Amino acid sequence: MDVTRAYEQPLAVEVCDGEGVLRSEDGPFAVSLTANAAGLTARDLAAAAEHARGPQASQTDVVRD
Repeated sequence: MDVTRAYEQPLAVEVCDGEGVLRSEDGPFAVSLTANAAGLTARDLAAAAEHARGPQASQTDVVRD
């Protein structure tokens, strides 16, 4: 059984009270990031997206701290 739901459409990104907020068609996610954390997350997300487009992509290839 798949425990995650992959969205097929990009998420909306908004700024609310100086924090980055991700929103889907269903509403906001339970995440709020400072400007610095949002920038670093954007960088890592872009790198992961490029990696996922490649052959044999696996979630085990990503290392988190």
